[in-house]
Amino acid sequence: MKFMFVGPSLHGQREHLATRHPDFVLRHPAVRGNVATAVIEGATAIAIVDGCFGAMQSVWHKEILFALEKGVAVGGGASMGALRAVECDAFGMHGVGEIYDDYKTGRLNDDEEVCLAHGPAEIDWLPLSVPWVNFAATVVGATVRGEVTSDERDLVMIAGRHLHYTERTFGRALQMVEGMRERRRTIVLERLLANVRDRKREDAWKVVDWLSTARNSAQVPWTLSRTSHWMSLERDLERVLGFRPTGFSDTRQPNAAVPTGGATNVTRSASSRPGTEPLAEASVHSVWDG
Repeated sequence: MKFMFVGPSLHGQREHLATRHPDFVLRHPAVRGNVATAVIEGATAIAIVDGCFGAMQSVWHKEILFALEKGVAVGGGASMGALRAVECDAFGMHGVGEIYDDYKTGRLNDDEEVCLAHGPAEIDWLPLSVPWVNFAATVVGATVRGEVTSDERDLVMIAGRHLHYTERTFGRALQMVEGMRERRRTIVLERLLANVRDRKREDAWKVVDWLSTARNSAQVPWTLSRTSHWMSLERDLERVLGFRPTGFSDTRQPNAAVPTGGATNVTRSASSRPGTEPLAEASVHSVWDG
């Protein structure tokens, strides 16, 4: 089975995706426990596009390593998937798309650049703000086409950067620009909205293409270290699922196994954000480019 964690990055296109790839198991934006659960359910390949954080814990790197150790192909791009791919590609995770490449090469370096606010599943993860990667690309594109001046571009970009990701929209950014006449402000807004560049959506479809051809991964040259945190996740999943899955630790004590290739555990601040229920459904939460 092929699992895909996706939400706002493909808002309005989920039905089309399901029709185009009926073999995909589509899940909500990933949170702690979701990737490990997919492995338990028999996944042969897992694609991560969107994921939540803040009110719940984000998907752990350990889950991705658990999947890779079990021979499951794991890929990601566009949003949370791009971040996790940069952090885990040394262990065998596949990075997909321009946003992944930009993080890998340092052209992007802030997690916030793919963050946005979005609605719940009931309204198909409707985006409520504009992630920076889309905002900047749209403004630059309008400048290249001669629809906004270079001075206007600079002012709008500065305003957009100063907005928190949950509040970033083209309209709010333009309202922050001082000295622009209202008529001109309206014209610029109309031009930006008419030609929005959705980089996250572009990369999300590239992840779809990757998943469509993904096969089981080769055996990895390392062993997952069963730390106390991993044991805690195993206990949470066992409690939620009602049984102890095959492949979980034989002991409740962490071992000292490490990758044989010299790699160490991957860490990033996003993986340790505080949360609540490990398998909670995503609703109105922040999402990595979601």
